[in-house]
Amino acid sequence: MKIPESIPCASHVYTTRFVKNLIRDVGNRGQITWHTQLIEFEDTLEGSILNVSVWHEITHQIDRHYNNDSLDEDTVNRMAEGFAQVFGDMGITFER
Repeated sequence: MKIPESIPCASHVYTTRFVKNLIRDVGNRGQITWHTQLIEFEDTLEGSILNVSVWHEITHQIDRHYNNDSLDEDTVNRMAEGFAQVFGDMGITFER
């Protein structure tokens, strides 16, 4: 599945985009910015790393709007890996 240009969650719509040197400049493969409703991904990501990174940011998005930001980063990582596996087993993966 192609990564959508926008991802809705609750009553919000987040724009997605790819950014060069995000890993080098910020240290993240992806990041979400609440006040601008923007999800950014490192431009060089592909394959399973890209897929899990998308699930990771979606998990943050869901946690923010439905769970009061109560998940720690390790839990978000585990959930993203789980979503990637479960949906991947059904043939649903994110690609550029």
